[in-house]
Amino acid sequence: SEDLGTTFSEIATDKAGIASPNSTLVLGSDIPESALKAILEDAQRRSIEIVSPRSKNFQVQSLGIQGHQVTTGSKANDNTFILPLVGSFQLENLATAKAAFDLLISKHIIDNQQSFFGVSQVRWQGRMELIPGNPNWLLDAAHNTHAIAKITADLPKLAKDKEVAILLGLSDHNDLADLAPYLNKLGEATPCSIYLTSGFYRSIEPCEYISIFKNESSKVITLGNYKSAIDKLVSIYHSKENALIFVTGSLFLVGAARDYILLMANG
Repeated sequence: SEDLGTTFSEIATDKAGIASPNSTLVLGSDIPESALKAILEDAQRRSIEIVSPRSKNFQVQSLGIQGHQVTTGSKANDNTFILPLVGSFQLENLATAKAAFDLLISKHIIDNQQSFFGVSQVRWQGRMELIPGNPNWLLDAAHNTHAIAKITADLPKLAKDKEVAILLGLSDHNDLADLAPYLNKLGEATPCSIYLTSGFYRSIEPCEYISIFKNESSKVITLGNYKSAIDKLVSIYHSKENALIFVTGSLFLVGAARDYILLMANG
């Protein structure tokens, strides 16, 4: 926020600077109105063409924590591929990416098959990232209300037929007052236990925010340092079929937890 700004409008204005004058800018559909206004004003000022993705230009079958099966094209010329990104919001990103691909295809820079191959190979570390194992880990660096609302909407579908636990840690830059109602909804999204942790860079102690979950106190457990918390969760859930541990709340927690989980997995 020190570099980009503190409001959607300020951040959007800064990020719009990525586009060169007289170029083309592809905009996703999920942009707050204040940010969109700032981007459009900047585009007009610098003669930038705006392109928006076409909605419903592909069909999708959810594969749960494995991602999505996507079919695009006409019935006579279908193309089907796997998008290995988890979460319904990734489909908005796919639509935006496809609009960019279509521009590149029209200029003969890439072809359709190259675009499909690229999408099928994409990975996004720490953003609804699945690390398979016993248990399965799903890591998401949601640390603001907008992101937490999205994962809350998706969690019940992803958790279907699974035993779910949430490992949550917050950082000193989190606004607890803003996050409180969203974290409560996250805890209520699916039957699960919520484990609070700390010990990662810029973490705050769970005692500072455990009261957020006052209506779910019987399900909330404090485990302390994130490494010992992960060890504890492995001991609890490793023998349970279809267990899923969801790690979220802080970019710093997700980064540290990811390194530790992969270290454990690789022996």
